[in-house]
Amino acid sequence: MKPIIELRNVKKIYQMGQVQVRALDGISFKINKNEFISIAGTSGSGKSTLLNVMCCLSRPSEGSVFIDGRNIAEMDDNELAVIRGRKIGFVFQTFNLIQRLSALENVTLPMWFLGKSEEERTEKARELLEMVGLGHRIKHRPSEMSGGERQRVAMARSLANDPDVIVGDEPTGNLDSKTGKEILNIFKDLYKQGRTVILVTHDLNMAREAKKRIYLMDGKIEKTEGC
Repeated sequence: MKPIIELRNVKKIYQMGQVQVRALDGISFKINKNEFISIAGTSGSGKSTLLNVMCCLSRPSEGSVFIDGRNIAEMDDNELAVIRGRKIGFVFQTFNLIQRLSALENVTLPMWFLGKSEEERTEKARELLEMVGLGHRIKHRPSEMSGGERQRVAMARSLANDPDVIVGDEPTGNLDSKTGKEILNIFKDLYKQGRTVILVTHDLNMAREAKKRIYLMDGKIEKTEGC
């Protein structure tokens, strides 16, 4: 079975004046269907850069990234955008919701970009908001919601196009511990439902909740657990 995501000796190098910064320095691993994996490390370890590369938000300086067995080097920017829209759902620390839109409208937006009908968008968004416990808040805007509720909206939005992979980028970083555990439980439920879940975090306790764990330091894999 082909991995959903595979990295082979991936490097990401930035030129800062006359100095080269190796944000990633030879990263290799595979992520298969229906895996629950965490990528952990302190600030500056390369977590965010790795997230951007493996989720087709940027291209590696060296090495190869494969999505469903296909090298992203062979894809143009439009093809990469389609992969991000259809295959990967993102949940960010800062929620990234559009403030002037209601919860329902925020969740329908990814479906609009893929050309789905208004009826289909609305029905699916309602179902997803019900699933994350916000069926009673569909008309509220982000400014009228708590941090936990906004993150639930973000999770519902990440599922709008039925992606195979859900990526959480420090998804509990702006939440209190109780709310953070509730959000983590939603990720666990998605994994149990057959999704591939990737958590990127500096929180070692959260990282240990995953079945497979990759720890980064200075742009390299320091150690792995369960892999």
